[in-house]
Amino acid sequence: MTVRLRLFAQLKDVAKKDHLEIQVKEGATIGDLREAIKHQMPQLGKFMSSATFAVNDEYVGAEQILQDSMTVAIIPPISGG
Repeated sequence: MTVRLRLFAQLKDVAKKDHLEIQVKEGATIGDLREAIKHQMPQLGKFMSSATFAVNDEYVGAEQILQDSMTVAIIPPISGG
């Protein structure tokens, strides 16, 4: 199934896009998505261990089950002062 990714901050800069699509298996979770990104998009993979994921403007955990055509926001940690 296809999941649309919405990228922010460094992820957007690295990908040179603010949206991407990725293929995952039916019944995949956010945890599975994190691993798929590491393998299918290595340039973004290094950010996955510390990134936060959101669906429908709500943060979700690794156990969240994905649905076809779902949009998942990936927010890298932000530092500043």
